[in-house]
Amino acid sequence: MIQRTFTIQSDRLERENSARSGFSLLELLLALALTAVVSILIGGLVQLFLVNETRGRDSVRQAQMARAILNMIAEDVRTTVRYYPYDTSGLDQMLGNAMNNATGGALGALTGAAGGGAAGGAGAGGAGAGGAGAGGNPGSSGSATPPASGTGGNPGANGSASGGSGAGAAAGSGGMSGGLGGSATGGMGGAGSGSMTGAEGAAAGPTVIPPGIFGSASSIEIDVSRLPRPDEYVIQPGNMNTGSLGDMPSDIKTVGYYVQAPRSDGVQDPLASLTSQIATSSAGSTAGQSGGLVRRSLDRAVTQYAYEMGNSDQLIRTGEIIAPEVLGIDFSYFGANGWQTEWDSTSLGLPSVVKVTIAMQRESSARTNPMAPGISLSTLNNSMIQEYGIELYSMNILIPGAALLASPAGANSGGTSSNGMSSLGL
Repeated sequence: MIQRTFTIQSDRLERENSARSGFSLLELLLALALTAVVSILIGGLVQLFLVNETRGRDSVRQAQMARAILNMIAEDVRTTVRYYPYDTSGLDQMLGNAMNNATGGALGALTGAAGGGAAGGAGAGGAGAGGAGAGGNPGSSGSATPPASGTGGNPGANGSASGGSGAGAAAGSGGMSGGLGGSATGGMGGAGSGSMTGAEGAAAGPTVIPPGIFGSASSIEIDVSRLPRPDEYVIQPGNMNTGSLGDMPSDIKTVGYYVQAPRSDGVQDPLASLTSQIATSSAGSTAGQSGGLVRRSLDRAVTQYAYEMGNSDQLIRTGEIIAPEVLGIDFSYFGANGWQTEWDSTSLGLPSVVKVTIAMQRESSARTNPMAPGISLSTLNNSMIQEYGIELYSMNILIPGAALLASPAGANSGGTSSNGMSSLGL
């Protein structure tokens, strides 16, 4: 009896507890609302963390790329050919005096000997520093007439039967003078002056442009000296399809840097079709057009010959796009006259410092507001930098020993010079 009563009470307590263990509708709605709020907060924090991590990773990757580009340019600038002009003024003066003395006497003797005419003409010779006159030899049955002037000269050619006479020419100053004399009545050689005189003066040789750095604010050409790599000992022919120039093995190369705007007739990027859509839009490239930082490395003789022949179309199609992400580049040069935006080593020698600045767009900004390469950094302002998310990276490149080299004062600045590819409109 007691056990049955206890069992009944236990069942009643269990039914009462089971009835009170459930949640009401209001409690369930509040729990769901709190769960949703917490989930949204956690999701927002996770998304913010991922965005910041992605932005930081993109920033680090972009900084590494910019550092690699600047280091590449710095390596080329530091290997610039140091041009030491050899002073040959003393040797030229010594050899010139000896040459003038020797050639003056010899030429006077030869021209005097060749001056005889068919009817008893006079032999005439130009006298140099060692002045040789000319004289007439008697004919077979005539009488000799002494020379009018000049000493040490060889006699002229044999005169006619009635005899001939010879006359010396006026001496030139330090030069080779005289012409072939002799006519029916006798000729006289003309006198010249200077280092190259007379009717047969030597033609001046071509102007030689010394190696160095030739650049403007937006482009630069550097004559570098380094041993070729094993893969560079093979002649690379030009491409007839693209119109690019060929290259040849050499230890002196002309390396050029500039930013190309998207164009179909310039350097084409063979990897443009393999890049992602984001990278293509950030580079501002469209179908059939490529843009970005271009590096051109050619043998110096090939480059100079192309400039002399005016092959501007082939030059702008030669090279490779090494960084389509670069929007613009700026160069400045420090020398004896301070900072300058243009440099010509023909008259200025080598700069002490070259400052390079490149502009790149953040990847997050390139997705929403892409900007095409080819901009001028001098036109950038703070509003454009903020709007397009542009980052600027700079490096000052010191050329060791450049300040110790004497500038080529008085050097001839004529001839064909790249002058920072300004002739190509770059």
